[in-house]
Amino acid sequence: MKNIALPAATVFAILLAAAGAAYALTGGSDSDAPPAATATASPALTTPVTREAAIGLVATDLAHRTGAEPILVSAEPVEWPDTSLGNPQPGMFYAQVITPGYKIILEADSHQYEYHTDLTGSFTLLD
Repeated sequence: MKNIALPAATVFAILLAAAGAAYALTGGSDSDAPPAATATASPALTTPVTREAAIGLVATDLAHRTGAEPILVSAEPVEWPDTSLGNPQPGMFYAQVITPGYKIILEADSHQYEYHTDLTGSFTLLD
């Protein structure tokens, strides 16, 4: 039998796809569940996300959540103290590295929403 060497990124993508398939097969999708507050970009993303692209990502997320057209209030570059993007969740562990990104505030339906992003396209909506 011939051994085949695969790049680590390929192995990671295969494992990630298998985990997603297993999640779907075990009933992981629940239409009554609230939308996730955190999104993670593809591990293959190598070009940093621009300010405009980060605004587009979170505006799309908010539009799906509220059904309203979001209005940009502010967007500023930030260096988060770790990979939680300033929104650590109980029971989770985060790499303790300076993580550049953006603090973006949008308004929809007379409410303001604060998003934190990194430069890979990951973001979190603060409660």
